[in-house]
Amino acid sequence: MAGCSDQPASAAEKYQCSLKEHALGHAAAALTLCEQAAHLGHPEAMCTLGAHYLAGEGVPISSSHAAGWFMKAADAGDSKAQCNLAVLLLHGIGIPKDEIAARQWCEASARNGQADGEYNLALMCLRGVGGISDRAEAEKWCASAAAKGHTEAAASLRQLREAVKVYEDVGRGR
Repeated sequence: MAGCSDQPASAAEKYQCSLKEHALGHAAAALTLCEQAAHLGHPEAMCTLGAHYLAGEGVPISSSHAAGWFMKAADAGDSKAQCNLAVLLLHGIGIPKDEIAARQWCEASARNGQADGEYNLALMCLRGVGGISDRAEAEKWCASAAAKGHTEAAASLRQLREAVKVYEDVGRGR
């Protein structure tokens, strides 16, 4: 392991070392360290390992393993894992479909400031997926994600605001 000390001890050290190994192009070493950190309970490592299983990067593709690692990381408060788990639950990938749980995990991700979680929650609020339809909440979460540079959220926010303007103009007889 050229990018790290011989034996990183803590989960955080192992995960940081896995990132360094990955940046150096040492995929196998990076994955080994990531797995070690995940098994030691490092939330980001668990989320990263879930993504590896979902994509089949260095491990066999397994949506159920991905869902399991995302669940562990989400329970530990990782906002990206919360968002990823919500998507898997929404579509029933590797885990039974559950729109209510998907929305709850999306809400957790959004409350933790994850832009993709905010945008996904905005779409769920707009469409009433997993709960009531709430246009004001949808606009709030779209605006928050857009402020973080989420381009799809920015485009959706413009469309939402244009639709409101058209509706108001129609109401005024214009």
